[in-house]
Amino acid sequence: MENGYDDVKLADKFSGLAVTATNIVDNDNDRNNNDNLFQVIKAVEAAEATIKQQVEENTRLRNELQNKILELDRYLNKIL
Repeated sequence: MENGYDDVKLADKFSGLAVTATNIVDNDNDRNNNDNLFQVIKAVEAAEATIKQQVEENTRLRNELQNKILELDRYLNKIL
């Protein structure tokens, strides 16, 4: 025992500090991972919304094109 401290107890205290510091880092990493996961989820949701809008627009344009083709076909049948 030097300076009134037991070496084993002092070592235990330092190891406890190391675990506490590790836990803080782990908690920060967990928080960062959760934030990153949340950002990925939001990006996927935004991509899904964009794809849905594009599908709706493609459907509308396809229907419009089909109507124009039918109209052109009727017109050509009248002329010929």
